[in-house]
Amino acid sequence: KRFLPTPANNLCQFNLRDLYRVVQGILQAERHNFDSSHSMLRLWVHECCRVFSDRFLNNKVNQHEVFFTILQTKVDDHFED
Repeated sequence: KRFLPTPANNLCQFNLRDLYRVVQGILQAERHNFDSSHSMLRLWVHECCRVFSDRFLNNKVNQHEVFFTILQTKVDDHFED
C-alpha cells in the first residue's frame, strides 16, 4: 500500500520480473564467496535494494527509508542473528 504508483511516481510498478531479477542476481553470485547463511542473507538484501530501491524517489515521504525499515523488520522476524 505504501508504494502504489501515482502519476508523479509511476516507477513503483513491481511485478514478477522484479522478483526474478533478485533471484537471478543471487544465482549469478559465485558460490565460494558465500559460504555462510549470513553472507547469503547479505546478498539477498543487496539484490532487493538493487532491484527495488533504485526506483524510489525522494519526496516528502522518503521511500528509501520506508523500504529499508520494512526490509529490516522482515529480516529480523524471519532470520536469526
